[in-house]
Amino acid sequence: MKKIEVVAAIIRKGDRILATQRGYGAWKDWWEFPGGKMEPGESPQEALAREIREELDAQIRIGRLLRTVEWDYPEFHLTMHCYLCTLAQEALHLNEHESARWLDAASLDAVRWLPADDQLLPLIRQELSFDLSREGIIAALESKDPAFNQALLEAGYQQKIASVGPVVYLRGLIEISNVCAKNCLYCGIRRGMDCPRYELSDGQVLQAAIMAAKRHYGSIVIQGGERKDRAFIDKITRLVKAVKAIDTGDDPPLGITLSLGEQPREVYEEWFAAGAHRYLLRIESSNPDLYRRIHPDDGLHSYDRRLQCLYDLKEIGYQAGTGAMIGMPFQTSADLADDLLFYQRFGAPMIGMGPYNPHPGSPLTLSGAPFPPDGERFMLGLKMIALLRLLMPDINIAAATALEVLDPRGREMGIMSGANVFMPNVTPAEEMVKYNLYDRKTILKDCPSAGKGENHICRNCVFPFCSLGDNLVQGKIVIGYGQWGDSKAAKHNKQCDIP
Repeated sequence: MKKIEVVAAIIRKGDRILATQRGYGAWKDWWEFPGGKMEPGESPQEALAREIREELDAQIRIGRLLRTVEWDYPEFHLTMHCYLCTLAQEALHLNEHESARWLDAASLDAVRWLPADDQLLPLIRQELSFDLSREGIIAALESKDPAFNQALLEAGYQQKIASVGPVVYLRGLIEISNVCAKNCLYCGIRRGMDCPRYELSDGQVLQAAIMAAKRHYGSIVIQGGERKDRAFIDKITRLVKAVKAIDTGDDPPLGITLSLGEQPREVYEEWFAAGAHRYLLRIESSNPDLYRRIHPDDGLHSYDRRLQCLYDLKEIGYQAGTGAMIGMPFQTSADLADDLLFYQRFGAPMIGMGPYNPHPGSPLTLSGAPFPPDGERFMLGLKMIALLRLLMPDINIAAATALEVLDPRGREMGIMSGANVFMPNVTPAEEMVKYNLYDRKTILKDCPSAGKGENHICRNCVFPFCSLGDNLVQGKIVIGYGQWGDSKAAKHNKQCDIP
């Protein structure tokens, strides 16, 4: 069957979108979204801008990809890339179409759509229901309306299904050490915290990685406190090379994400050359003033330096992820909205964010600074996932363990709100209990392996997705065994627009 690849513009003005009526061909008088065929050498965005100039004498601002529709017409198979757009100016002139109408969500069915275009209507109805401007995001985060909140979480899930599908990718989490040179005011393993310290041996790390490979997790995450000593840097380099050499059978070699804090650029380059290809460095807050309130003024904590590290990671070639705490002291809904828009401008292909959970001994907790109650922080965490999925449909979003501190089904609910990455913890149980960034008693109290020695890894931690219940059975959640699970947005990793 002949194959045709086209682009289409979902042009939005307020709460309405533009529909155009064909004036020619076998489908004359049917309605469609304006656009047309891609020419050789054109990107989808270039083709769309050209087609809209030709069809409507208009300039558009091209936003995110809403969906790629695959449809079989009698004579050909159509691939249609559909982008959300706005007009750069109000004037339109119909050069090819018979008519045009601005339709709101209630009137979308008032016209007879081409079959392929008709597939977009459920997503467009959802899109028109939510205002993704800064003001709209703030309003959504502050909403106390249960019906609105549930609709938002469902919209995040449906956008995930449309953009990346139901697959949830696995990352075996190895917490390599709780020794940290930093003194973040919220953290339970900060340098100044009186707590038992540990560092996994090479053998322990490799044993955990081999277990992840045997379980077909596809990738691991090596996470730990920030250290810049040469012995630790060399150890990570050595381990990354060793993990890449693990026999994974028919699966690809294990993908490796590192989350080891701020490092000199040359260290990032060394680890990238060794085989790591993803790096998570959370900004914690995109508001520089709030960032300074949750970090000590000791010369070791700098918002600008952290931002530069994110730039360095992208330029080196990592899939550079970031994220923030949700619902912490001093934080406003506007701060959270700005965090989401920061991720969008930065073009991060993966995000790891979760609710703030206080550590009882941290300076921030001991200060008595107020923060939202558990239920409110939990709902904020879910709404942030859903809103981010609507803003950035193609990225990877982790269902953070912090959600499960607040609700036993927290990570499942995160997945059902738009997340698509799950991180089973494969750290040896006797050390896992020491990696206490926040109070994790609620998720560790039932660990049957706790205290049984370094060779025991908790079945509940290795198989937590067994608790995903009916959503797993019904196919709403599909486990992506043996896959790296890089995000569709990863190819755009070097694109960012941070002033």
